[in-house]
Amino acid sequence: MSTAATYELPESPAKKAKMTTMTVTPQEEGRVYGVDDDEDEIYNDGLHMMTAEEIDRYEEAVMRSDGFEVPEFPNVFAFGLITPIMNNISAKFRGKILKYARFAVDRHNEERVKEGARELRLDITGIVNCNAEVSCPVNYYITFEAKDLDMNELDQYEAKVVTSVPDDDEDDDEVPIFRKKPKPTNPPVPTEHGPSDSNRAVGDPSKVCET
Repeated sequence: MSTAATYELPESPAKKAKMTTMTVTPQEEGRVYGVDDDEDEIYNDGLHMMTAEEIDRYEEAVMRSDGFEVPEFPNVFAFGLITPIMNNISAKFRGKILKYARFAVDRHNEERVKEGARELRLDITGIVNCNAEVSCPVNYYITFEAKDLDMNELDQYEAKVVTSVPDDDEDDDEVPIFRKKPKPTNPPVPTEHGPSDSNRAVGDPSKVCET
């Protein structure tokens, strides 16, 4: 029986080489594409992405109020934000918001009757605030004042209305939130900012979904 000598070849240095990760800085990207690292210089529209501080303020407000009380962020580009729209809509669209508020009352009463409770006889006396979340369909966060005709009490109510596409088909609209406005337990959301450019660009939020 013959034996053959065996030799171990040294491991190639190439196998020991470590993979390096290449990173591209905003400055390098701007140099290559011929733009400044400031995103507004890219689009030149006066808007900016939300900062970390703005995101924190927004998320805290949404969690605290379920979207009914959120601050305005001027000159912010962000799709899908819940934003105040009362200062940026036409008189005609204000009537549409009132229509959605009345729809919310009717839909809530339908659910109450199913549960064996009496209907609420509410006379809506005013729209206090309305926020919109453009998501095709549009979600409306409506705060309105109404008088309970049975109790002779005036209160504020909150209703979230999820509209359908097209937005004139109320059969598919939903009201996932309907309640009396909770009493404030925290400082109110600051509203010192003016209306955002993104809001002004959409007079009727539902138009975003139209093609």
